[in-house]
Amino acid sequence: MGEVFVFILGEILGDSSFFLARYSEENEVSTRERERRNYLFMPILSVLLSVTSIGTCVALQMLLRAICHLAMNIRPQWNWSQFNEIFGAVLEFFPSLSGMWLYMFLYRFARNKTEKFCVGAGRNFYKRHENFLHIYERNNFSGRYFLSDKWQNVLECMKWIIFADMLLLAVLHTEYVGMPVHDIRYLKAYELIPVSVITILFEIYYFLGGNELLGEWTWYLKRKKKGEPEMDLDLPYLKICFNNTAQQDGVRFTMETRQHDIRMDEEVSRYLERYEGTENPGLRYLFTYLQSRDAEYSCQIPCVETVVKLLEGKNIFFATPFYYDLDICIFFPAYMSLIRNEKVLILMEDTGNLLEVAQWVKAGVEGVQDLTDLWKVDVITNTTDDADVGIMAFQDLYKNHLEWQNPFFHKVSFVVILEASGILTGGQEAVASLAGRIGRGVPKCRWLLCSRNAESMIDLFSHLLNQEFTYVSATPLYAGESVTAYWNAESEPQKPWEPVERYLGTESRIIEVAAREKIPQISWYGEDWIPIYDMRWVMGQYYEQYGERTGEKPFQNKVDDHILIGISGNANRRRKNQFLIVEDDCFNLYEAARQYATRAEDKIFVNIISPRYMMRDFMKENPDTMRADAKWITQFVPEHVDSKRNIILRLTRKLLERPVSGREIRYMFAGDEDIWDETFGITDQSIHSLVNTVMETRNYNIVISCRYEFVENNDRTEPELYYQLAGEELQKELDGYFCQASYIDETGNKKHISRMMLAGHLDQKYQTGQFAVFDGKYYEIIGKTVSGYEQSLLVKRASEQITGRRYYRQNRGYVIESKAVRSHLMGDIMARDIFLENNIEVKRYCADIKAYTYGYVEMDSWNDICGGRKVFWKEDEKERSRDREYKCKQVLEVKVHINGPSDKFLVVRMAALFAELFCTLYPQYYHLLSVAVSRAKYQDILAEAGMEADEEESLGAILYYVLANMKEIPIDCFYILEDSREDMGLLRSVERNFGRILRILESYISWSSQSGDDYFKFRR
Repeated sequence: MGEVFVFILGEILGDSSFFLARYSEENEVSTRERERRNYLFMPILSVLLSVTSIGTCVALQMLLRAICHLAMNIRPQWNWSQFNEIFGAVLEFFPSLSGMWLYMFLYRFARNKTEKFCVGAGRNFYKRHENFLHIYERNNFSGRYFLSDKWQNVLECMKWIIFADMLLLAVLHTEYVGMPVHDIRYLKAYELIPVSVITILFEIYYFLGGNELLGEWTWYLKRKKKGEPEMDLDLPYLKICFNNTAQQDGVRFTMETRQHDIRMDEEVSRYLERYEGTENPGLRYLFTYLQSRDAEYSCQIPCVETVVKLLEGKNIFFATPFYYDLDICIFFPAYMSLIRNEKVLILMEDTGNLLEVAQWVKAGVEGVQDLTDLWKVDVITNTTDDADVGIMAFQDLYKNHLEWQNPFFHKVSFVVILEASGILTGGQEAVASLAGRIGRGVPKCRWLLCSRNAESMIDLFSHLLNQEFTYVSATPLYAGESVTAYWNAESEPQKPWEPVERYLGTESRIIEVAAREKIPQISWYGEDWIPIYDMRWVMGQYYEQYGERTGEKPFQNKVDDHILIGISGNANRRRKNQFLIVEDDCFNLYEAARQYATRAEDKIFVNIISPRYMMRDFMKENPDTMRADAKWITQFVPEHVDSKRNIILRLTRKLLERPVSGREIRYMFAGDEDIWDETFGITDQSIHSLVNTVMETRNYNIVISCRYEFVENNDRTEPELYYQLAGEELQKELDGYFCQASYIDETGNKKHISRMMLAGHLDQKYQTGQFAVFDGKYYEIIGKTVSGYEQSLLVKRASEQITGRRYYRQNRGYVIESKAVRSHLMGDIMARDIFLENNIEVKRYCADIKAYTYGYVEMDSWNDICGGRKVFWKEDEKERSRDREYKCKQVLEVKVHINGPSDKFLVVRMAALFAELFCTLYPQYYHLLSVAVSRAKYQDILAEAGMEADEEESLGAILYYVLANMKEIPIDCFYILEDSREDMGLLRSVERNFGRILRILESYISWSSQSGDDYFKFRR
C-alpha cells in the first residue's frame, strides 16, 4: 500500500497534472468552441509525438549507458557503483522524475513548437470543410459554434475513459502487476505506452471542447489576476471575423496591415552615446535618471530627444495629441524649473480631466527625485494662490481678464500646450496676449507644443509666441503588428441586432464581434457625430441580446465592463495590445489611423468610422501615397495675420483693461498689413472710428488723461495723452463674443463645448432644432441665451431620439455693401484649370459685409443633400433680419477665365470642390469658411439648361447648401469668405496654399472621372 500511495502522489499528481496544467492554462485564454475546433490535428500530432518521444527516450537511455560504460573503461578506478547507488536513490525519491519526466519534457517541447502550424492547418481545413463529421455546429443567429449532441455524448464518455486509464496506469505500475516505475537507466519502452495513451486522450478531450474536468483537477494551479486583463489579439483571425461581419451586414470597409521589427531600445542607446562625457549637469542628471528607469523609457526615443533639446534651451513641437506619451518630456524639465524657484504652466482644453492631469503631473514631478508635497500643482482659477505648476484651461483665456495671474505668469520658465491646435480656434489675439505676459521675470522660457500633425503649425506659433521652434517627429509606430479597418458610416445597418428595431450603429456590430472573440477591453472614442455615453447606455438596455450574441452572461454591467469610452482619445495611454473604435472627426481617415496606430507596443486593431466626405474614397484608393506622405493631404492651421481688424480688437481689449498711450497705439499699427495713413491723428474721434469698425455698440465713453514722460531722443519731459474705454455694454459685447462657447445642460449647469469654440461662432454651426452631441450625450438645441458677458445654447436631452447619424449644412447668404480692392495675390495666379485649359485669377478685397442664415438641411449622410430635411427660417428675403455684420472684412475673389464654349456650371462645380475640400483641410474651422456664388444668375441658367432631373436637383442642392449666396458676384467668379469678427487667418492660409489646393483637386478630379465616383450626384 505504501508504494501505491507513493505512485498516486508522484505519478498522478505529478505526471498527469503536468498535462492538465498545460491545458488549463490554454483554457484560461481560449474557451471558444470556434478556436478550440482549430485544434483538429492535435490528436493526430500527439500520436506521432508520443511515438517519437518514446523512441527518443530509448535512444537517450542507450546513449547514457554507452557513456557510463566508456567512463568505467577510461577510469576503472572510479567507484561507479557508489555513484550509481546515490543517483538511483535520488531518482527513486522523486518518482515523477524516474522515467516519465523525460517523455513529458520532450512531448511538451515538440508540441509547443508545432502547435501554431497545426492550429493554422486546422483553421484552413475548417474553411474548406465547415461541417467536418458534424462535430461543431454553427448557430446562424449568434455566429457561435457548439459541440453537437452526438459528440457531446462522446465527450461525456471521454471523462470516464480518462479516469479508467489513469486508474489502469496506477495498477500497472505496482510491483504486484510487474510494471514497477523505472528510472531512466533501466527504462523499458513499453512502460511509456499507457502514458502515451492518456496523452492522446487528453488531446481528444481538449479538441472536443471539454474544460470542466481540467478545471476540477487543476484548481490549485489557478492564480488571481491583478490589474486589468492583458488581451492577446489574433489579428489574422480578427480580420476574417470582421470580413464575415461586413459581408453579412453589407457594410463597406477596407483593411490595412502593417508590420515591423524595429528595436526602439537599441536606437535609444545609440542616441544617448552621442552625449557621453557631456559637461551639461542637467543632461548628466537626465541620463542617470533614465538609467534608473530604463525599463519604462527604453523605447521612447522621441521623448528622450525632446528632453535633451528642452534642457539645451530649445522650444519643441511634438506632433502627437496623446499627452500621456510625453510624461518624461513634461516631468523632467518641469522639475529643473522648479528647483530654480521658477514656475511651470500647462495649457489644455477642459474636457473634465483637469484634476486628473494635475494629479498625474504632481506624481510625475515628485517621482523625479522621490520628493513628496514639496511643490503645489493645481488648476489655475481666479482664487488659486501660490501654485508652482499651474494647469490652465484654454477656455479661461477668453472668459476672464488675466491680470490677477500676472505674478505667476511672470515667473513661468516652462510652458506646455497640449493639443495646441485647439487653442487657435479661439483666435490668435488671446494667444499672443498670453505670450506677452509669460516669462518676464525669468532669463529664458521654453515652450513644448503637443498636437496633431498640421501644416504651418510651427510657423504660426513662432509668430504668436515670438519664439523659434525645433520640430520633433511624431510618436513612432511601436506596435509590431497593426490592422486598421476603415468603415463607411453611411452603409451601416440600421438594425444590426435584428429583430431589435432600435438604431445601434455599426459600432455595435464591431463591439459584438470583439466581445465574442474574448477581447477584454474595447476603447471607444467619439466627439461630434455619435453620442457614445448614450449609445453605450442604449446598448446596455439590450444586455440579453448582447449576451446571446457574444456568449457573455446576460448582465448589463458586462457592456460597461467591456467598453471604455472617452470624448477625446488624447488621454489614451499606450498599452501592450489595444482594440480601438475611433470617430473620423477630422475628415481625414489616414491621419486618424496614423495617430491611433501608436497606441500599442505589440499588437493593435484600429477601427475608423468615417462619414461620406469628398476626399474619403479618394484617399482610400491611394493608400501608398497616404501612408508615405503625411503632408500630402493634411490639416492646415490658420496663418498669422496682423490685419487692421485684429489690431483694432487687440487695442480695444487693452483700452478696456488700462490706459494706453498714443505712442503705444501708433506702435501697434506699425505692423499693420493694410495701408496705414501715417498722418492719422490719435484723437477720441479716431479711436471711436477704429472701435466702431469691429464693435456694434456705440454706448461707451473714451477717457483721456495726460501724463508727463521723459523722452530720451529729446532728452526732456513731454506730455503724453493716454486713452481708455469705459462702458459696460462694450465690455459685455467683447466678452460675450470672445468667451468660450457653452451650453446649459439638463441639470441647469453651464458646460463648455468641447473642441474650443468662441461664443461668437455658435450661430455659424448650431441652429435651433438641430440635434448635437456634447460631452458624449445627445441634445436638441432649443435656443440661445445671452446673459451678462456670456452666450450659451439652450438644449434638452434627446437620448431617445437617436435614430442615426445626423449631419447639418447651413443655408447662408452675404451682401457686400462696399468694396475696395487691396491687391492681387502674388500677382495673377496662372494655374492650369482642373477642368479646362484656362487660367485662374485671385484677388483679395476689403469689404463691408452682412451675413445671413436662411436655414439648414439635416442629412443622414454628409453628402445626402437632396434627400435631407430642409428647414427655412425666412422664406421671403425681404423679411429677413440681419444676423452678422463685418466692416473692413477681407474676402478672396477667384475668377475663372473661360475662353470659348464650356460647361456653364464650371464655376459652381469648382466652388463646390473648394468648399468640400475645406472640410478636410480645416476640420476645426470649416463652418467659418464660406464659398459663395450668385444663385440668381445660375438659377436662370439652370432653368434654361434642359438637363436631366437628378443632375438639375444635384446642382440646385449645391447652390443652396454647399455654396452660399452673394448676388453681387459676377458669373465667372466665386468668393471665399471667413465668417468671423476676428480675422482668423483662414483666408491667408487658403491664399498661401492656393496652388497646393489646386493640385490636390486636380488629382481628385482625375481619379473621380476614372473611378466613376458619384459624390457630387447627391443621390437620394
